[in-house]
Amino acid sequence: MPLAFIILPLLLHQGTRRALPKTAVTMMNSWIDEHPRHLIGFSERVIRLRPITREALMFGLAQEILTISPRGDLILGPNRIPRKSVLIDDSTPEVRECLERSRFVGRWLADAGTPATVLASWGIAL
Repeated sequence: MPLAFIILPLLLHQGTRRALPKTAVTMMNSWIDEHPRHLIGFSERVIRLRPITREALMFGLAQEILTISPRGDLILGPNRIPRKSVLIDDSTPEVRECLERSRFVGRWLADAGTPATVLASWGIAL
């Protein structure tokens, strides 16, 4: 669950979002080493977006889009959001870009190591 708090700061910051690698083959730590400028202000964005992330998590849990596993991991719940939706079709190009990159970020973070390691790589302490 702690990784949920870095998703919005990665995606909503246009410069970071657009600089992210195109494929999950690029290791997160290597990318961070090659793009240290994206660490500037990142922890502040995490803090500023924390209330919105909490609200999104509570909404996802309440709607059973998300659930918490017996181990305490945040996982997909039984309900799904349709991939193709009128809301997506009618959204701005930037919103569609954020949604598309979110698929990548999910895969990227899943392969990046333990939550503590990932957060530390981004300069976030638990």
